[in-house]
Order: sequence, then C-alpha cells, then structure tokens
Amino acid sequence: MLITGTGGGLGRVAAQTFAREGAKVVGCDIKVDTNNETVQLVRRAGGELNR
Repeated sequence: MLITGTGGGLGRVAAQTFAREGAKVVGCDIKVDTNNETVQLVRRAGGELNR
C-alpha cells in the first residue's frame, strides 16, 4: 500500500489503520520530521512502515 502525506492528518491515520490490519505500508511526505513520527507510531502499534 502506497500512501502519500503520511506526515500528518489523514495520511498518518491511514498508515496506522492499514498497518494495524496487516498491510505493508510505504509512506512518504515532504515533512521528514513528522513522517518519521508516523513511522514510530506505526511501529509502536506493531506495524511495519517503509519509507
């Protein structure tokens, strides 16, 4: 699953939701710091997010 805008808002929520359901998520955002926060949130929830 490719999701753009994973640094916040709907992209962040989508990444967390899909990862929690078992999808492998590839996320990107031009806001590197907030995108890295999303990576940590997904990993803490037991998911895997590739960037």
